[in-house]
Amino acid sequence: MKEQIKELKKELEEVKEKKTELYYEYKDCVIELDKLKEPRTNVGVAVLVKKDGKYLLGKRSKVNMHGVGTWCSPGGHIEFNESPEDTAKRETFEETGIKIKNVTFIGITNDLFKKEMKHYITIWFSADYASGKVNHNPEYDEIGWFSQGKLPKPLFVCMKNLAHMKQAI
Repeated sequence: MKEQIKELKKELEEVKEKKTELYYEYKDCVIELDKLKEPRTNVGVAVLVKKDGKYLLGKRSKVNMHGVGTWCSPGGHIEFNESPEDTAKRETFEETGIKIKNVTFIGITNDLFKKEMKHYITIWFSADYASGKVNHNPEYDEIGWFSQGKLPKPLFVCMKNLAHMKQAI
């Protein structure tokens, strides 16, 4: 009986080793497949929030996947079954702690981030500050209100594209 238990333990160890090897082979395949994926285009929303003639901008931190060190307005991805206007309100509140009103469509930009292999279609809105105090968010190293003629540099690609398209800011 002892010999049978010993043999079963040995078989169990071999199965565990094989399972571990298979797991790492699987993980390596997933990583390689991910590299082969075609880049895809995403849809995002951005909001030019205005208060007392100034715009709210944040300097993107390392938490972000792209555009680190550039200045942008609040924005983000549209969630399933969410309208772009609701996305504008939600993202502004999540990123800054403030509420907005008078959300108005102003344009669409086609934003390509070649280095990061990302492509966004950004739906732009303007909005007025409604209430709340701007709070710190890890997505930004700095955040503040800036007048049209004194916007910080460098601007996030989406903002540059909007400025070129509309001469909006």
